[in-house]
Amino acid sequence: MHAPGPVEAWLNRPGTDPILYFRDHGPGFRFDRVPPVPTGEHGRGLLIIARLSRALEVTPMPDGGSLVRVTLRTDDASPEGGSTG
Repeated sequence: MHAPGPVEAWLNRPGTDPILYFRDHGPGFRFDRVPPVPTGEHGRGLLIIARLSRALEVTPMPDGGSLVRVTLRTDDASPEGGSTG
């Protein structure tokens, strides 16, 4: 995360898959699932996380900043459906 100021992170496991949360208090941002320009320096981190996780959500917060929610994979399947081992 590139937000100025503190960032909070926590993990919750309400069901089978753990959910990782990040909350910043910066200006907020919008996550587009559009690949960045190949020569660009930014925009790849969340795309990589989206590809490797079960789900990724970015929610702008009413008081500023963003909440990022990542549902982690706990199965042995890779995103392509093959084995990770």
